[in-house]
Amino acid sequence: MPIKSTGPVLPQQLEDETQALPSDADPRASLILKLGRALQELGAPAHRLEAAMELVADKLGLAGQFFSSPTGLFAALGDGNRQHTFMIRAKNGDINLAKLSDINDVLVALSRDEISVETALERVQAISDRPDNIHPLALVAAFSLTSSAVSVFLGGSWPDLIASGIVGLLLGFLAVLAQRRISIARAFEPLSAFIAALAAWAIAAQSGATHMQLNTLAGLIILIPGLTFTVAVRELATGQLVSGSSRMAGAMVLFMTLGLGVWAGGEAGQALLGPITQPAPSPLPDSLIYLALLPVSFGFVVLFKAHHKDFFWILLACYVSVFGLKLGHLWMDDKMAVSFAAFLVGCSGNLFSRLTLRTSSLLQMPGLMLLVPGSVGFQGLTAMLNNNVVEGIQIAFNAGFTAVALTTGLLLASIIIPPKRDL
Repeated sequence: MPIKSTGPVLPQQLEDETQALPSDADPRASLILKLGRALQELGAPAHRLEAAMELVADKLGLAGQFFSSPTGLFAALGDGNRQHTFMIRAKNGDINLAKLSDINDVLVALSRDEISVETALERVQAISDRPDNIHPLALVAAFSLTSSAVSVFLGGSWPDLIASGIVGLLLGFLAVLAQRRISIARAFEPLSAFIAALAAWAIAAQSGATHMQLNTLAGLIILIPGLTFTVAVRELATGQLVSGSSRMAGAMVLFMTLGLGVWAGGEAGQALLGPITQPAPSPLPDSLIYLALLPVSFGFVVLFKAHHKDFFWILLACYVSVFGLKLGHLWMDDKMAVSFAAFLVGCSGNLFSRLTLRTSSLLQMPGLMLLVPGSVGFQGLTAMLNNNVVEGIQIAFNAGFTAVALTTGLLLASIIIPPKRDL
């Protein structure tokens, strides 16, 4: 079929068309691109990141198509032959609830026409450039208190609670050093796993009243990528195949890295201190779980870099998560109980967002952190390293199914209480 000529393109026509293209000089395009980079560096999942950029593009009257992965983002702004494509290369950062909340506030103000595009761009830039300023003592305390509290969830005894706190304390000091020395930061995960296993072995050898594996797991619970694994499953379930696959691969590599470090630490402990004997389990009363949520919530405020004023909301999310899990266990099996708890967490986050116009992540991220299958997956990997392949595969399958159950609960929550289009 012959191509019909529309006549020569005049220089003036070309100039007018070029001026109509959105570019990085256009404050609207600059805002969208800066927003995408900021969200990516703050650990936002692909579906939330792309939805936020689409929301802003629609508000500003720009046609936009977006494609994100954990370390890169493509943004096509404009329509037809008036389209510019931008590539943004950004690191996959840790979750920062304070900055996510502040950026969400900027978008709410922009959607209500309370601020201009230029003002929104300045505020997003200022939020992105703002240092985290986590006090070293707060970071050490967060590691130690969270590890002690998690030992209660894992069925530990009073000696285990103390031992887990010591292991977490050591990893907290290592985290402070990692912030100051790039060489330690690059090997932080395997080095942490090695130190945690060796310290837990040494405490068990000296006391004879603690459980080495439980205390190792409690000390490392902050580093185990259970939340990343769950986010990857959710991205895959929502059609974000590239981002979900990449995030899944990263989580699996981190699982194996931690597992190798724990194995090396255990071997070093046995060689230096000899074999250990572990007492029979003597879990603490279940009522202490609700008390343990206080230090856990403090740890989440620090580790998720949330505003101090949001401690109450994070504590509420933790209680919703644990209460939902306990309630689900009354008439469901383990996996369905996890799905029900995730459903309650999702509903509470969406309702909170609709009532306060704040980000639902403020409740959903901490709530999910108590439900993610990180500890289960880590136990499966540990079993494989100890040559219990069949047991390890079964445990790993249960971890994957738990992540699917979590995702299903969140998706059902979005149907019952549709989320506000936020971060």
